Amino acid sequence: RDEKISSDVRNEYKTDGNFNKRLIPKDEMLELQKANHEVSRRHKYLTLPWVDRSFRILSSEAFFDYQKKMQEAIADFDVMAKKFSLKFGELVAEAKRTDKSFKPEHYPSPDGIRGRFGAEIHYSPVPTGSDMRVTLSGNAVAAIKAAIDADQQARIETAVADIANRISETVGHLAKRLREYKPATDDARAENKFHDSLITNVKELADLLPKINIVGDPKIDRMAANLAKLADIEPYVLRSDVRERDRTAAAADKILQRVSSFI
Repeated sequence: RDEKISSDVRNEYKTDGNFNKRLIPKDEMLELQKANHEVSRRHKYLTLPWVDRSFRILSSEAFFDYQKKMQEAIADFDVMAKKFSLKFGELVAEAKRTDKSFKPEHYPSPDGIRGRFGAEIHYSPVPTGSDMRVTLSGNAVAAIKAAIDADQQARIETAVADIANRISETVGHLAKRLREYKPATDDARAENKFHDSLITNVKELADLLPKINIVGDPKIDRMAANLAKLADIEPYVLRSDVRERDRTAAAADKILQRVSSFI
């Protein structure tokens, strides 16, 4: 927030308001922001919610896949951060030359800017009621254990609900787009086109579900098999064959009906 600009506007136009100033041109931040977003996207995709919005749970089956993909994303982010940091001094000099409201104190030093961008992964075990190591009365220990186990069960239910939501969103989007699609005719272009990712997203989710099935629920494994079967068709076939589109959309509807049993 720029206090001087906010004050000048209040005095000039007799109105209240706070005004923020972009210190660096938006285009100069796009690659860095995209790389940062990809780190967050992969982390959320390969894990499930656990403690509020901070910690997430990672299954042992997904660990190596998670580690590989996160290391790749963080490495890309580090490259973009280094690239931006090397150019930062030039960007500050340009702002000083062109921005009448320029203030050097608004900018970190070129030497310190690199340390403001980074990502690290920290792992912690999941506690259970049997992990109690305190000296209390038997009744107190039993009550605390029960509270811990109840809390863990609530978190498991939240994690499974997240799986159900992923299925609903991905499969629901597939069914919707297939029904909206209208192929080209001699007189008109195709309407409501869809990308190949409409199918590949379902395939990826089918591959992911067994890895994030933290409770070993056979229903989730069966759902993964259903998703794999649903996505076992080439996108070009769906674009050209109305019967296949209708069949696939109907199969998607059946999956959506089953998802409610997860929650």
